Amino acid sequence: SGLIVTDVEVLRLHYAKTLEHWRRRFAANREKACALTDERFCRIWEFYLAACACEFKFGGLAVFQIQMAKDIACLPLTRHYLSTREPRFRQRETAKSPRPWARGPLSAPSSCSTKTNTMYPHRSPDYRRSPRKR
Repeated sequence: SGLIVTDVEVLRLHYAKTLEHWRRRFAANREKACALTDERFCRIWEFYLAACACEFKFGGLAVFQIQMAKDIACLPLTRHYLSTREPRFRQRETAKSPRPWARGPLSAPSSCSTKTNTMYPHRSPDYRRSPRKR
């Protein structure tokens, strides 16, 4: 496939917090969910969210988020670009644009090549190979 692993992040306690957040949101909208499904589904879903959160917090579950690219020069050396692009993602989410994930605000530009680094145009294609300045 020509893909290179460019980053791996292990989400353990982070995901437990995410599940707790989802559980609270579900509880706040439980009546609406019951109207769409039934009481049995709601009980199962509440149990599922609580049990998964406990397993991520106290057990051995983890989510491994693996980032891959065809061109290693497309991405910077640190994750700083994620935090700088997050406001755009939040803005799209708030505007409720259709399928905000389809455009992938956190993904690398499709125009990445070995000749030009479109995320950091001031860097040469070989910036990662040059000696570090201290």
